[in-house]
Amino acid sequence: MQPGKRHYRLSPSASELTVQVFKDTSSLAARLSHDHVIQASQMTGVITWSDNASDCVVDVRVPILGLRVDPPHLRERLRLGSKLTDKDKRETDKNMRAKSQLWSDRFPVITVRSTSCAPKNGGLRVTFDMCIRGRTVSRAADLTVTLEGDTLTAAGSFKARATDFGFKPFSALLGALKNQDEMLFSAKLVGSAPQGVGSPPPVAG
Repeated sequence: MQPGKRHYRLSPSASELTVQVFKDTSSLAARLSHDHVIQASQMTGVITWSDNASDCVVDVRVPILGLRVDPPHLRERLRLGSKLTDKDKRETDKNMRAKSQLWSDRFPVITVRSTSCAPKNGGLRVTFDMCIRGRTVSRAADLTVTLEGDTLTAAGSFKARATDFGFKPFSALLGALKNQDEMLFSAKLVGSAPQGVGSPPPVAG
């Protein structure tokens, strides 16, 4: 790779961001609930890569409109049990976007922007600000990074809690059915067509 910063625009079709939401198995009605996986289908962003890890930047936007609840192939891959009915998925989607949860009418976009990067086991240790529902929290994740021709792939995972972002885990039946607070975020960010040295292109969306 040529020296200097290289800017890779993310491919929404090749990249993947998922959030796993787990039921609280200690709740009285746990047998009536499900673990869920949410997929971001319209993610955009730019990764700036440099031989100097401290110059690397990750900037991602996830529109709430593009979130997909429990795609069958992901439930199968993650071994989350049986497929959900269309009615169950519609209800879960409605609950996810409600004012008590993501409040998508007021906060239509989730943003992730790195604040620092450092080398870690051949990859990157990325500290970033994540904004959900208007509240920003700092997290860190270890990313494995591969470069093949004009394509960069960065993959990693991290955990965060719903209450970190100012909302309580979903519950129903007076709390007899509820989700765990902690969620698992997993990302595979695929960027292509390095655009050379200089300022990164604007993030779409």
